[in-house]
Amino acid sequence: MGRSVPSLGNRLRRNKAEATSLAQRQYKTVRFHAVEYHQESSVTTMASSEGKKKPKKDMVKEYGKVVDAADLDAVHLINMAFDVRPQYFSEKESVGFGYNIDVGTHQYDVDTGVALAFIDCAVTAGTDEDDPLLTFEGHYIVSYKLSEKCDPEAVETFLKRVAVFACYPYFRAMVANLDWAASTSIPPLPVHKEQKQVAVVEKNKKKAELEG
Repeated sequence: MGRSVPSLGNRLRRNKAEATSLAQRQYKTVRFHAVEYHQESSVTTMASSEGKKKPKKDMVKEYGKVVDAADLDAVHLINMAFDVRPQYFSEKESVGFGYNIDVGTHQYDVDTGVALAFIDCAVTAGTDEDDPLLTFEGHYIVSYKLSEKCDPEAVETFLKRVAVFACYPYFRAMVANLDWAASTSIPPLPVHKEQKQVAVVEKNKKKAELEG
């Protein structure tokens, strides 16, 4: 029915043999999950360089190309904050705990193939969400190196969905070390799941609406 774009179809066929190597990559599970989610997302079209509309399946191909090309380069801790109020120790048996992850800005240099995501992570504890007794914060840059030029919109989607999973284990380890040093006895952070990220995004949206 003329839905496919020949150039993308040819590119996909050339990369088909390489796709089997995904099972051997360090982040294969996360990447597969990201592609699976993207296929079910509400992104249906994007503008091509000729001003035409690409059908949804071609956007998925562009995203799959990023998945194949991207390799994690580094996770950098660029800033952190640590604060525990004295009353926390007398109230820690009754306080509530929570963690939040915010995927902030992102950058992609097509010429160098470097893609960056800025991630803000936080753990809080207390009886008042707006005035916590304990706060652990970590601010990270997650860097990927792309082996070929990719669509910037697809790279942006990849960074928003995958970078947080690369960053979170580092934040989890940092919190465990701070907890040990401060004797705060907070529960171990859970394994990060996609549902948590979506819930956090929705929570932030509602908070912004109320404040606005």
